Amino acid sequence: MKCGSSSMNSVDSYIRNLNSPLREIASELRALVKSSAPGIEENIKWGKPWYSRDGNICYISAAKSHTTFGFAKGVRLNDPRGLLEGTGKGMRHVKVPSLSDINKTVFRGWVREAVGLNKARQKLT
Repeated sequence: MKCGSSSMNSVDSYIRNLNSPLREIASELRALVKSSAPGIEENIKWGKPWYSRDGNICYISAAKSHTTFGFAKGVRLNDPRGLLEGTGKGMRHVKVPSLSDINKTVFRGWVREAVGLNKARQKLT
């Protein structure tokens, strides 16, 4: 479903049902993703909000004391500060314990870069 459609109620519900401050963090990350990649698709997959365009891009997942902002192809993202965590083949994430930990410049860059990676992959197939 495209952002802006009325069928996003499940993502709305996911965020609305979070406790503060996780609700505010998830809301801010959601807005950041949507403003960084207008028209990106938003769905609940595997129990959490996922954003996709030409494949999965990123997700938001609430934990007990932080919100995770993760990337399907995070291993391929530019991360000179070493903020992304994870040991799997492709996915990486950053833990966001408070609103002040949202680095808008870096996070927007990752979203745009991830969209570009998927777009480049689509051209090859």
